[in-house]
Amino acid sequence: MVLLRCYRSEQLRPPGGNKRSTPTANVVAVELKRGKFKPAYLGQLDFYLACLDKYVKREDENPSIGLLLCHEMNRSVVELTIGRYNSPLGVATYRTAEDVPDEYKTLRPLLDGAKKLLNDNFNQGAN
Repeated sequence: MVLLRCYRSEQLRPPGGNKRSTPTANVVAVELKRGKFKPAYLGQLDFYLACLDKYVKREDENPSIGLLLCHEMNRSVVELTIGRYNSPLGVATYRTAEDVPDEYKTLRPLLDGAKKLLNDNFNQGAN
C-alpha cells in the first residue's frame, strides 16, 4: 500500500502558528510506505518531486520537498541513498497502534484528554 499526499507548506502550519514576514512557500509530498525502507523508494519520490516542480509548483515557490515515511529503516542505508539526491528529501519511521508497547497504551485516555484540553484552550484564545 502506498499513500502519496501533497500539501502547500502554508497548509502544514498550525493555526495562528509561526507567521514569518516573508513566508516560504513549497509543495510538500508525503509518501507512506508499509514495510522496510528500500533505496528505490527515494528514486520514486524524486520522480514525484520533479513532476510537482514542473506541473504544480508556482514560480514564486521554492523547490518541492519530499518526506518518505516507512515502517522500518536502516539509518546507514538511508544516509547512503539520500546523499545521491539533490532534491530536498527526508525519511522517517512511523508506528501503528499495534507497535506501541502495552504499558504505553494505558496512557491513551490521558493523551486524548490533554489533546482535547489544548484544543479547547486554543479555540477559546481564537475568539
